[in-house]
Amino acid sequence: MEQDDRISDHILDVAERAFRQHGPDWISLSGVAQELKVPKAILSFYVPGDPRLREGIVGRRLDQILAQLSPISDAATGATAEIRLCAALNALVRLSRIFQREDPALFAVYRALSHEQASVITKFQGDLIRKFEAIIAQGIQAREFSDFDAFHASWGTLNAIAPFYEPRFGRDWSAPGEHRAYKHARALIVQGLAAIVNATGSQAEAQRRAAQRLGLVLGSDRDDSPKDSR
Repeated sequence: MEQDDRISDHILDVAERAFRQHGPDWISLSGVAQELKVPKAILSFYVPGDPRLREGIVGRRLDQILAQLSPISDAATGATAEIRLCAALNALVRLSRIFQREDPALFAVYRALSHEQASVITKFQGDLIRKFEAIIAQGIQAREFSDFDAFHASWGTLNAIAPFYEPRFGRDWSAPGEHRAYKHARALIVQGLAAIVNATGSQAEAQRRAAQRLGLVLGSDRDDSPKDSR
């Protein structure tokens, strides 16, 4: 199994080199077979098809983003959940911009896969949700955040900042005021998570009653709410 993984990684290495040298059309098993001077059928055993090859190249870059987020989501840092949440959001946005700026050709492939909702994109989103879920859950446990369902709070958080990190919005990242809009979105997320916790006594109770009247009290999921796909 380890040997198969090494061979698959080598195929991805060659595909990425060919892509950078010749362009997107070379992200194909035929292109890799031509580079390696081996029959395409042999490569198909390790990487089943051109779509999987494209996903593998993009997936490795997304794994790098996830790896850089991991230390931030770790409670062992000693920082509060609010600080870690803001830091993780900042890092996700910053790393997305770096990806777009430093590797525009591969970012274009990433954007295309995002439009197709390819499996590598679904996996990346799921991994992101779990990382932010861990931070929010720690904040709930420490009484920094209200008693939300951590998974759905994470899902909502990432949807709220989607325009600032998802590749389909990449063309808007240089728009005037875009960074200020992100900072406001981040502040709204944090303030929303902590709103009832930060209120005390009669204020907190009044907020809960108002939320209940507006149908905002968190209880069992309704049929139209996002489901936990884990």
